[in-house]
Amino acid sequence: MNKRIRRKKHKGEFQEYLVELEAEFTGDTDKFLDDFVDMIESINCYCGGGMFEGKLDMCIELGKKMDTPIENKNKIELWLKNEERVEQYKFGDIVDAWYGHKIKV
Repeated sequence: MNKRIRRKKHKGEFQEYLVELEAEFTGDTDKFLDDFVDMIESINCYCGGGMFEGKLDMCIELGKKMDTPIENKNKIELWLKNEERVEQYKFGDIVDAWYGHKIKV
């Protein structure tokens, strides 16, 4: 498959990965969200989702290369572990963003 087709089909080096995150936190909602998004952007990831009454429900785009998604998830998890405002969190499986297949880690 040539590069143009791989890009169109999101295959090979163009495959994108994401993970779902649920977290509960305390404190100022706006400040927590600002800090969380700043951390996500600092590792060149993107996120979308929402917050309601101290609960965060996000989908995080982890990157394109196979080793990068695992590294980025580990960086996010380390931040969550060290963040005093986070009471608990849970990640879903890392999946292919376009086709929904679970990624074996």
